[in-house]
Amino acid sequence: MKKLTVGLHLQQTSEPVLDSVWQKLSAAMRLEKHILGSRIEPENLRKVFEQGLALLLTYEGETVGFFAAWPVADGYFEFGSLWVNPKWRGQGFGDLVCEFTAKLPGLIGHVGFAVTQNPLTISALRHAGVEKFDNWENPVPWELTCGPCDKFATDEERKACPYRNSVCWLCVRRFE
Repeated sequence: MKKLTVGLHLQQTSEPVLDSVWQKLSAAMRLEKHILGSRIEPENLRKVFEQGLALLLTYEGETVGFFAAWPVADGYFEFGSLWVNPKWRGQGFGDLVCEFTAKLPGLIGHVGFAVTQNPLTISALRHAGVEKFDNWENPVPWELTCGPCDKFATDEERKACPYRNSVCWLCVRRFE
C-alpha cells in the first residue's frame, strides 16, 4: 500500500461526529491488547473529543486513527487510547496523531504523560516531543503513574515494581 500524504482530515471539535463512528471505533479499539479500560466506551470517546482533548483522523469517511489526552488530576493529562486502523498502520499515522494531540491548546500549562508497555506508542510519543522518564515520582506524582496499577495488591508492592523501566515505561512532556 502506498503512503498517504494528502487528503487527510484531522478532526477536532468543529464538526459533529455520528454515533456510529464512536460505536465502530470503540469496537475496533477493544480488539487491541494494549488499549485497556472503560475509556474506550463510545460515550467516553465522544466526551473527550468534544472537550477538545482528542483527535480523530479520517480519510474519505473511514476512521484512520484516534488519540486522547485524558484529564486525570489538576494539571495532569494521561495520553492514551492511541489507535491506528490496522489497514493504515506502518505509514506514520500514529506519529501524526500524537504530534497534533501535543498541539491541543488545552494542554498548555499542564503535564502530559503515558504509562505504556507498547514500544510503538513510545516511538509515536517521541515524535510529539514526549520523553521517556526514569523517575516515576517527578514530574508526575506516583499516585497517577503506578498508583492505579492493578498488577499488585498493595502500595508497597507497587513501589517495588520490577516492571518499571523494563516492561512499563513512563513518558512525560510539560506543555509551556
